[in-house]
Amino acid sequence: MKVNILSTAPPTECGIGITNHYLMEGMKQALKIRDLSKKDIYLHRIRNPKSINPFHFINILLKARHCDILHIQYNHDCFGTIGPKINGFQNIFVYPLARLLRINLVTTFHEISDLSNSFFIRRIFYRMLNFFPLHFSDHIIVTTEEAKELLISQDKISPNNISVIPLGAIEKVKKMDQESARRLLDIPIEAKVITQFGFIDSNKGHDKIINILDNLQNTYFIIAGSSRSGKGERYRRSLCKKIREKELQDRVKFLGFVKEEDYPKIMGASDLLVFPYSDITSSLALTTAISYNVPILTSDIKPFEQFKKRFGGIITADVNDQNFLLLSIQAVLYSKEAVNTIIKNQKDFIANYNWKEIASRTFSVYKECYVQTKSMSY
Repeated sequence: MKVNILSTAPPTECGIGITNHYLMEGMKQALKIRDLSKKDIYLHRIRNPKSINPFHFINILLKARHCDILHIQYNHDCFGTIGPKINGFQNIFVYPLARLLRINLVTTFHEISDLSNSFFIRRIFYRMLNFFPLHFSDHIIVTTEEAKELLISQDKISPNNISVIPLGAIEKVKKMDQESARRLLDIPIEAKVITQFGFIDSNKGHDKIINILDNLQNTYFIIAGSSRSGKGERYRRSLCKKIREKELQDRVKFLGFVKEEDYPKIMGASDLLVFPYSDITSSLALTTAISYNVPILTSDIKPFEQFKKRFGGIITADVNDQNFLLLSIQAVLYSKEAVNTIIKNQKDFIANYNWKEIASRTFSVYKECYVQTKSMSY
């Protein structure tokens, strides 16, 4: 069975590419090999995910078509554009051509939006944009049960054609010791450090931490991530303005895009990782943070509440209530008992949902689709 994977990949600063990198590393571990090509698993990289040229994507598909299974890591941000705000448009060329070429498609949908409360035009637009990836794929992978339920109810996809495979954690990684990490980041060893890890965007809620930071004595806020869109950059600038107005320049550190080799330093310096998001489907930053056994506090939006219910390893809070958020952060920063419970659940998650296990589950989907197509051809 030959599998080709179509995805962005490092060094492109893209969460989907990083996810696929971890998946392929997990496949090497699961298959006990150093070179995936020996097992006929190849990555065909999308080098310019923002291209307005449909032939950029068509050419990649034509190179990747000679396989038994083509796995596409799909997100609107990775599939071209026809303007500053219309991403994902190039899929309307790729998926019909793949069907015409009779390629067996597995698509991982990384973001599924609930359109029930959206404006009519937005609902129509996104249903059109998602139509080909959803209805021209032989099998769909999503990362949460909630996403599966949404595809069934909203997009009328058969549950038999959907698998839920969560984003994984990294096994056997270690944080840098706190003193060394703080020294490299020029942060006092006696201070408390709150870190937000991941791309900067307006739904990520960095401003909620900045709003209460002056009420957290001797506490620093690390923003470990870059903005990757015009909207994200405007939000970053608004954060800088708020920091200046509150005179917090000495206590907030922007680190920009953080490479994987720097994760141990960031995690080692941190007392608490925060994810005060207003909206998300699933978060690679969250499962990566869990890998390092650092206490985590998130907003109480449904995806995080469901994650806590299913896996544990995090504490959720109403981040829109400043007083409650402040008390929740203080409770984690100064309670060893709360921290110990979080870390225990994180270790269980790493044992059961590391990237090796995620790769094994993904490979099982490939084999199932391959067997089905073989049986249909007879």
